[in-house]
Amino acid sequence: MPTSNELLQDALIRHQTFLIRYAGNVRNRMLSVLDRTEEDLSDKIRSRLANNKGLTGSVELRRLNSLMESIQRIRNPAWEKANEIMKEEMVSLSLAESVSLQGIVELVLPVEITTSMPTARMLRSIALARPFQGQILADWAASMEADDLRRIHNAIQLGMTAGEDMATIARRVTGTMSMDFADGVTQMTRHQVQAITRTAVQHVANHSRTAWLLENSDIVTEERFVATLDSRTTPICRANDGKQFPLGKGPVPPLHYQCRSLRIAALNGVLAGDRPAKPFVERELLSEWSDKNNLQRL
Repeated sequence: MPTSNELLQDALIRHQTFLIRYAGNVRNRMLSVLDRTEEDLSDKIRSRLANNKGLTGSVELRRLNSLMESIQRIRNPAWEKANEIMKEEMVSLSLAESVSLQGIVELVLPVEITTSMPTARMLRSIALARPFQGQILADWAASMEADDLRRIHNAIQLGMTAGEDMATIARRVTGTMSMDFADGVTQMTRHQVQAITRTAVQHVANHSRTAWLLENSDIVTEERFVATLDSRTTPICRANDGKQFPLGKGPVPPLHYQCRSLRIAALNGVLAGDRPAKPFVERELLSEWSDKNNLQRL
């Protein structure tokens, strides 16, 4: 029969696949808000640059600046909504991950124990105040918005400098229908949103689980690094795969953008970890009780 540690590992690996799907859902919600502004962006560019003759003087420069102000009024509210979605989801995830881990551990343990939960304040700070890949969540939100507007500005300026017509400049920004709008500079924003949301989800999930483990260090001996091994696995994750670290020590994913690795706790073997998991123990106790009372086994 599988031990509690073996079932814990299986459960957390399955849970990791759901987290990747969850990150995709957060990304899609954010992008749906941003994508709804693209038609307005295209219309604004076409109307303001109907008579574009290049970017050669102060008049054209003022036209560019005026156009960018209009684009910001279109794009900024969408970014505000998209970033609020990410903030709310990461806070909810930080609280949910500790509860999920507690439930999984209690399910696989063959004995009943009392566990502790990290404070809600601590878990919220993981989502909002702990940096990942060098910045906290609010800084990443501001960076994505600034990068998006900069790319749009550069694309319009390049088109005006080259003397392109309004339709060509609009396509340069938002892409073409024949390419499913993947050939515009806003496609780079979609890639950035995906990278940041997936990285944020793994950051919050892994550190929230670690916070729960530190609160219950009496039942945990160490953690093992588990990487998703396929053609996209990075060298740093491949090198750490299978390594065991003291609780709360060593590399904690995400180690890079869109990292899919996780840390899995090893339950105290003397207490429970090396014993058969709870379902097996319950069946054995039921069988013994049935035999003792001369009842037919189920």
